[in-house]
Amino acid sequence: MFAAGRQLTWYTNPGGSFTSIRIGEVNAVRYHPNAACGTKDVRVQNKATAALYYYTPYTPNAAALNNLYGTGDACSAYGNRNFWRMYNDWFGSPTDTVRNNPIGNVELVEPKPGVFRVAGWAMDPDTSASLSIHVYVGSVSSAHPANLPRDDVAAAYGNGRLHGFDVSVPAQGEGNTSICVYAINVGPGGNLLLGCFPRTAKSGSPVGALTEVKTTTSGIQAIGWSLDPDTVEPSTIHIYVDSVSAAYTANAASTAIPGQYSEYGTKHGFSQTVPAAPGAHTVCVYGINSGPGGHVQLGCMQVVVPDPSGLSEKGRAPVGNLEVIKGGVGQVEVSGWAIDPDTAASIQVHVYVDSFSMAVVANGERPDLAAVYPANGTKHGFGATMPASPGTHTVCAYGINTAAGGNSLLGCRVVQVTAPIVEKGRVPIGYLEGVSVDATGVTASGWAIDPDTAASIQVHVYVDSFSVATTASLDRADVGAAYPGYGAAHGYSQQVPAAPGPHSVCAYGINTGPGGPALLGCTTVIVPGHYINDLGRAPFGGLEAAIAKPGAIDVGGWAIDPDTSAPIAVHVYVDSFSVGITANLARTDVGNVYPAYGPTHGFWTTVTTTAGTHNVCAYAINNGAGGNVLLGCTTVTVP
Repeated sequence: MFAAGRQLTWYTNPGGSFTSIRIGEVNAVRYHPNAACGTKDVRVQNKATAALYYYTPYTPNAAALNNLYGTGDACSAYGNRNFWRMYNDWFGSPTDTVRNNPIGNVELVEPKPGVFRVAGWAMDPDTSASLSIHVYVGSVSSAHPANLPRDDVAAAYGNGRLHGFDVSVPAQGEGNTSICVYAINVGPGGNLLLGCFPRTAKSGSPVGALTEVKTTTSGIQAIGWSLDPDTVEPSTIHIYVDSVSAAYTANAASTAIPGQYSEYGTKHGFSQTVPAAPGAHTVCVYGINSGPGGHVQLGCMQVVVPDPSGLSEKGRAPVGNLEVIKGGVGQVEVSGWAIDPDTAASIQVHVYVDSFSMAVVANGERPDLAAVYPANGTKHGFGATMPASPGTHTVCAYGINTAAGGNSLLGCRVVQVTAPIVEKGRVPIGYLEGVSVDATGVTASGWAIDPDTAASIQVHVYVDSFSVATTASLDRADVGAAYPGYGAAHGYSQQVPAAPGPHSVCAYGINTGPGGPALLGCTTVIVPGHYINDLGRAPFGGLEAAIAKPGAIDVGGWAIDPDTSAPIAVHVYVDSFSVGITANLARTDVGNVYPAYGPTHGFWTTVTTTAGTHNVCAYAINNGAGGNVLLGCTTVTVP
């Protein structure tokens, strides 16, 4: 814009070089830079037209005018033509504008919280339809329909009634601004500026004040008010006690709000209590912005929260002890306690691994301290785990004073940190150290480690072919001492049910990654109780009943394998069809004859079949070495 103004001044400077066009006279203006295309006589009425021809020095010929949106011929020039066409498209005919332009009136421009209310009417004489208005707040515009009923406009102009507008447009920030309203043309004519109105926006950053700070038994009470000029709704505040903050809503009734904000109402006060430890604190409150503008500090105050224990600040240094320091795999673990004698509040402890530090709060329960420091309470224990590179490190802890008096060294120690364990496909290591037996089975115990991880691994304990999985996670200080990079949680002790008699017991360490499991050990034990050795003897028994009934045969008897007291299987055949059952029914008569085997050796089953004569047989099935035995056969006729 400045460059255009400068050039226009240059064009109209009487003493300048632009004097070839004579104002108020007829000038021969070329159609094209090619002089052979000819000229047209143009009367230049004023300096503005002269400046136009200085800038675009050619007049359109007939070919250019006959194709306003395209090209003409070799002698056509388009600068002045395009200027006229675009002006005509945007604003209507430059020689007939008033008759076709919109008409209207802006009747109200009122600042409201966060917005401007703009009301009035606008219509286009070329149509009875509602048109649009554009409202500018500074340089920011928004479009709105002028379609509200206005009977007064209809009566005055007879062009319909839906031409009113009453809109709210957002403010763009605090301070003075200009509100301009345009009626947008339909058809011939151009857009119409209905007016521009200077106004002061009710917008911007929050306002308010931190008016008072009190101490309570539960912390600090902050009192004041805050509102955001962009809304009548309650706004958010952030209350900081030192570096710790919390968000609240300023929605309490307040009489402290100045009268200039009366339209926002009274529900913008706050009276919030924030937890705080005994001692000196800085309290700050911020109004949180919701529209144009930014967050605002409403005020800061200093306050001292009294200690409920009755302790007072005497400038004494903290006391405490760094009790445990352990170097592990890629880390250091520390624990201990710390007290500031001048307060019952928990204090900070700074833990250093060489020059690297971490701050923790000593607020863990330590009931043992109450006997020595009864006024200070029990919440003074601390613990921390810090990363560390492999190698030797110096670990120190300091109790941090809450006020005057200085900090205190709680202790230092040198520890060894091992390198992180890497998966290398190695098999587990460990031992099956002991196997105990009782009447219920066996208990296997020992330890197991996967060299590729410090985590506890699984161990599978086998009693013969039966296995139970357990996790080797029991504390084994001896193992931890032998393998310090892996910790102590690698012991196992697992009970496995087993029948009386001899058994093979084995334990396997299960790999967590590639590499396969590892046998930790095997041993043979005898579970106490009555048992029978398997000598490969054949079963014995009897087929005692084969009773025919319609569509079936009931078959019964008993069977024993002399190498076990357990019930055994019996296979019953009706012709070539067989049924497998277990001889586990109570037969006291059999138990009386064979007391070492018990009474549970009877069998009884029903086999469905067709009518007619059938051959029925029963076989006792050996449960170990040896063969099966025919208990008997008989012929029955099914009705």
